[in-house]
This record gives sequence, structure tokens and C-alpha cells, in this order.
Amino acid sequence: MPTYIYWGDDDYLIERNVNKLRKQVVHPDWETFNFSSYSPSADSFNAAINEILTPPMGTGSRLVLLPNFNLLATMNDSMLSQLERTLVNLPSTNHLLLTLQSKPDNRLKSTKLLMKHSQVKEFQLIPAWDTQKLIDRVRDATSFLSIPISAPAANLLALAVGNNTRLLFNELEKLSLVAIGEKIEVHHVQDLVSITTTSTLQLASAICASDAIATTRIFTTLLDQNEPVVKIVATLTT
Repeated sequence: MPTYIYWGDDDYLIERNVNKLRKQVVHPDWETFNFSSYSPSADSFNAAINEILTPPMGTGSRLVLLPNFNLLATMNDSMLSQLERTLVNLPSTNHLLLTLQSKPDNRLKSTKLLMKHSQVKEFQLIPAWDTQKLIDRVRDATSFLSIPISAPAANLLALAVGNNTRLLFNELEKLSLVAIGEKIEVHHVQDLVSITTTSTLQLASAICASDAIATTRIFTTLLDQNEPVVKIVATLTT
């Protein structure tokens, strides 16, 4: 199916996967003609629908991107009919990609229609306290980049970057330049990645223990480490 829905709040991971699909289907020499991105509006939707049915020029396929698509809940019957005709008649050489910041509402007619014809991928930020999922994300990232890493090194890197996906990929690309084809080991991570042992979970423990001195010290350390306040609050309220 040449229709895709990427949804979630991990903007960086969505961006990487959009670029991956773009490189897979659009020939670089014909990208100017065969790749388009439209803002989320009714007029842009109509223009995108018209373009996605146009055969690609030259070599490769056509990709039309509708980023941060927020019209699913406001589609009228005319737009739904237009979308259905497009999805049914979409050529195999043409690819339609929608990105959403939240999970599509399965109660909507528009969502049901898209789900019937689309490949759906979820890209959610992992809670900072979910260590195993953070380690799994490191594994997924190394597989995505074809970079080998040992289990202890993956664990340490997960501790260092938390759920910051952009930082994870930046650190992996930096580590790959040093390892030069070898498996990334613990000493590589220790030498190149800034590792902090103070975490929001420690702050939560201090708060639960009513330890005002430890709470103040840990909170100050987190701020000194440039830990976003929003992330601290989100972890504490999870």
C-alpha cells in the first residue's frame, strides 16, 4: 500500500523515517519534480490530492507529504469522497504520507478510511523511567544505522541519553566514527558520551522520602545538567 501514516510525539524519529522513505522512493535527480510537502489546510489538501494522482516525472516514484495533518476531524463529505477516490485509484508509483502528533481517532470516518488503505507506524517518546524500552530503543537505533553495539554499551548509552532520540542518534553517529566498523563497547561510551547518574527518578524518591535537602540538591543538579523542566515534571507525574 503506497499510503502511510506516521504518528506520535517523537518528532525527531518521525523526521528520520520520513527522510528514509523519501530516499527510498524518490530518485534524487528528480526530487524537485517528484517530492512535495503541503501545510495542513483544506486548500493544501485539495492540491495534494490532485498531485498525488499525477504520474512521476523521469525516474523513480512520487511522494506527497502532509505533515502534522490535523484535518481528520473536520473533513466534510466532499473531502471524504475525494480522499476515498484517491486512495482506491492511487498508482503504485505514487506514495502519500501523513504525519500526526497524536493517535488517529478510530471513531472518525476519515480515520477508518485511511486505516483501510494505509501502513501505520507509531513513534512515541518513551517514558524516562522505562529503562528496558530505552535500551530497546538504543538497539532499534543501532539496527537502523547498521552500527553494532554490545549489550553493556547499549545499557550505558540508554542511561546517558534517556528518551532524547535526537541525542541518541547524534551520539551513535559520533561513536561510529571512533569505533570505525568495530562493535561499540562500554569504553567507547565512557570516553565520548557525557554520562550523568543523577536522574528524575532519584528526585522522585527524595520527594517521597520527604528529604528536602536531597530534593533540593538533586533538582539543582538536574538543572545544571540542562535537564528540561518539562521533562522533569512529566516524569514525576507519570
